[in-house]
Amino acid sequence: MSLLITLVLVIFKIAAAVMSGSISVVAEAINNASDIFTSLIAMLAVRLSDKPADANHPYGHGKIESLGALVTVGFLTATYLGVIYQASGRLRQPEPLEDAVWALLAVGLSMGINVFRQWWFMRAARLHRSQALAAEALNFRMDLVSSGVTLVALLLASLQNGAWANVNPAIADPLGAILVSLVALTFAAHLGKRAVDVLLDRAPLELTQQIGQMAARTPNVLSVGNVRVREVGNRAFVDLTVAVPRTLSLEASHDVATLIEEGTHDLVSEADVVVHIEPVAALDETLVDRIRTASLRTGRIVHNVNVYTIGEVAFAQLDLELSPDLNLHTAHRLAHELELILRREFALAHVSIHIEPIEPVGKAATTASLHNKEKGHLMHTLNQLSRMHPEVRRIHNLVLDQVGQRLNLAFDCELSPDMPLAMAHTIAERFEHDLRAKVPKLGRVSIHTEPHGAEDH
Repeated sequence: MSLLITLVLVIFKIAAAVMSGSISVVAEAINNASDIFTSLIAMLAVRLSDKPADANHPYGHGKIESLGALVTVGFLTATYLGVIYQASGRLRQPEPLEDAVWALLAVGLSMGINVFRQWWFMRAARLHRSQALAAEALNFRMDLVSSGVTLVALLLASLQNGAWANVNPAIADPLGAILVSLVALTFAAHLGKRAVDVLLDRAPLELTQQIGQMAARTPNVLSVGNVRVREVGNRAFVDLTVAVPRTLSLEASHDVATLIEEGTHDLVSEADVVVHIEPVAALDETLVDRIRTASLRTGRIVHNVNVYTIGEVAFAQLDLELSPDLNLHTAHRLAHELELILRREFALAHVSIHIEPIEPVGKAATTASLHNKEKGHLMHTLNQLSRMHPEVRRIHNLVLDQVGQRLNLAFDCELSPDMPLAMAHTIAERFEHDLRAKVPKLGRVSIHTEPHGAEDH
C-alpha cells in the first residue's frame, strides 16, 4: 500500500511539475521515485536477512539490511547530485512559474501523507529493531523536510516581481531544489554512516558499557574482562570474559554464566551471548583453599586440610583420596609428588599426608535377608558401644550396604544440644574407632551427629 501511495504521488508531482515548470517539484518527484526504489530494497533486505544462520553464515544474514541501506545511499547521492546540477543552470537563467496552484497542492498532499508514514515506520522499526525499517522512517522524515522547503520556495517564486525589489522571484524555485537536494544528501550521509558502522562491526558503546556493568554486579564475579558486542541486523552477538574465584565449583561457575546471559537478554532481547569463565585467586583466598586448588590441578582429591603455623613456619596436614587398587609403593609415590608440589608452591616446612583408599561406586551386592541379619548384628554392637560412651544419647536411622566384601555404614548419633562442636566431632571419631575394632569388615562409616530430641529427617 505504501508503494502504491508513493507511485500516485510521483505521477501527481510530475504532472504538477510539467504544468508549473517548477524544478523544485521535479526534485520532489525524484525524491518520491527514490522512495519506491528504497522501499523495494528494504523489503528485499528484510526478507533475506530473516534467513536462519547456516554453515557458511554462522552469524546469520542480518548484514544484508546494512548492504541494502548502503545501496540506497548510493542511489540517493547520485540522484540529488544530478538535481543540484540542473538547478544550478536554472539559477543562471531563472524561469517564472506558469501555474503554481497544482504544484502547491501536490506538495501539501505529500506532506500530510508522509507525516503518517514516518510515524508508522518508526514505530515498526523500534518494535522489530530493524535497520531497514528505520531507514524507511528516516526517509519519510527527510521527505517532510524537503517538502517544507519546496513549499516555501513555491510560495516565494509565486510572488510578483515588485515584492522582490530587483531580485527575480523565479530563483526561489531552483534554490528550493538545491536545498531539498542538500537536505537529502545530509540524511543519506547519516544513513550511510550507520550502515558502514554495522558492516565494520563498530561496537555500540552504550550497550557495551551496560553489559559490562551488569556482569560486574553478578554474584561471584571478581572482575570483567573484554566485552565485545557486534550487531547483525536485529540481533546482537555478545562475548565477554569474567573472572570468578577458582575455588568455585564447575556448577556454580556455570550458574554465573547463566545469570550474565539472562541479564544480557534483559538489555537486548535478541542476543547471542558467550561467557568465558576465567578462574582466578580471590583476594580473600585462604592457604587451605590454595592447597585444595593446587591438589586438584594435579588431579588429586584431598580433604580434611589443616594448616598450622609456629612463628613464621607453616605446616599442613591433609587426607589424600586414592584408589584402593593401587599398591603401597605407587600410592606413596603419588603422595610424595603432591607433598613436593605443595611445599615448593606454598613454602611449607612440612606436609603430612594421610593416604585414604576410596571405594569405587558400585552396586550393592547384598540381599534383603543379609541386610536384616547384618543390621541386627550391627545394631546390637552399636547399643553396646553407646553404653560405653555415656555422651551418646541415642542411635537411629541405620543404613547398611555392601560393596565387595566390605560393609558401608551410616547412622545418626544424638548428643547433648549444648555440647561444643569440636567435642561432638571427637566423640564421633572415638566411637568410630571402637566400632571398627569390633567390626573389622567395615568400609566407609558415616556418623551424623545431631542434638538430642531433634526431629528425624
